[in-house]
Amino acid sequence: PPLRWFPLSKLKEGLRRGCGRFLRPFRQNKPQTLVCLRFVRKVSLSIIVSDADTGNRSLFLHKIPGSQKTESEKTEVTEETKRGSTKSHVLSRMRNFVVVGNVATTSPDFSLEDIPGTSGRLDILCRCINSAFVLSHGIRKDVRIFLVLCGGDTPKTLCLRGQDLRHLNPDERTTAALMKKALALDATERWQRSTPGIFVRQGSLKDLSILRDCTIYYLREDGPDVREQELNPDRDATFFLGDHMGVREEDETLLEELGTKVVSVGPRSLHADHCIVLINNELDRREASL
Repeated sequence: PPLRWFPLSKLKEGLRRGCGRFLRPFRQNKPQTLVCLRFVRKVSLSIIVSDADTGNRSLFLHKIPGSQKTESEKTEVTEETKRGSTKSHVLSRMRNFVVVGNVATTSPDFSLEDIPGTSGRLDILCRCINSAFVLSHGIRKDVRIFLVLCGGDTPKTLCLRGQDLRHLNPDERTTAALMKKALALDATERWQRSTPGIFVRQGSLKDLSILRDCTIYYLREDGPDVREQELNPDRDATFFLGDHMGVREEDETLLEELGTKVVSVGPRSLHADHCIVLINNELDRREASL
């Protein structure tokens, strides 16, 4: 069944005391951390903690005092715990997408009636957002997308985080309206929350700390096929794309300095949002085979 998350601050006091040694660091430093609890065969409590800043997830198992099991039942629990640990490893890996909008506006003064003509092609970024998150009946929780908007005097970056994203519908107008609200904030160099799961700050590509914490894959037509590449399973993956104008020379230089790996999703040039769909599909297949 789907995981059901709730804020750590709403965790009942009795459970907080029982699981205190696991949750104390999160409770003290990041009260907005999300928690998911599951009972494993009535013997132990599976605690999945989702970091409020990075979205990374950690699995802890807490034995329920006084529980008794036969040897065969204990064996079953051990096997289930092992399977749960494997699944937790998958959950802890985030998919990050970084898309540069070379002429995308940093101002909210654009028309929702003519997004392509008044916003510096924010419509392209809207399609990237929908491709990154939208499933048939839900939102991908393990995805973040960073949109670098370079069409104003001061660049701005938007971050959308799937684990707490709300009000996202599969149409460009609704997505553009959410971006418009975020751009209306008086952005500084610190992340500011606009609506659930959407954050904004001043800064360009070089200011993104995510580029220094993950393995970066630059999607480009002349790169080796991503299906033939071994993606690092121990680090979050960040996939970098340009918009309809491609990637500027200074951005490519920065990526080279960061040790970026060039990969492709095929021999032909595709729209950025189509590339995101293909990457998500490839990662879905790899996770399903674990």
